[in-house]
Amino acid sequence: MSETARMPHPGQTSAERRALDRIGCGKSPGCSAKTLKALLDAGLIVDHGGEVRRDAFGLYKVPSYGMPLPVHYQWCSAAAFTDEEMEAFEAEMSASHDRHAPARPRVGNFGIKPVQQAR
Repeated sequence: MSETARMPHPGQTSAERRALDRIGCGKSPGCSAKTLKALLDAGLIVDHGGEVRRDAFGLYKVPSYGMPLPVHYQWCSAAAFTDEEMEAFEAEMSASHDRHAPARPRVGNFGIKPVQQAR
């Protein structure tokens, strides 16, 4: 099997990597303002503006962020499983499923007689 080279994660710190992982999966960054500013300044994320919502206390803004396409490609390459890692993961999931799978019911009528339909 040929394996493509894995690119390094675009985040420089663990906080940046966690925030990029969340953004790459479509979630909010969930990081400090300092980390958010560092990601924006480095061009690793872009501000999509977000949306304005209203509740009992008034209007508030929910920001949203995304990754530029080249950064997203690099993030995907860093986050993706290699072929060997994927095989190991699938084997682990299969073994886990086999251990926890409920027993399959027996096939048969279990002594139940079919009901005769009235004509």
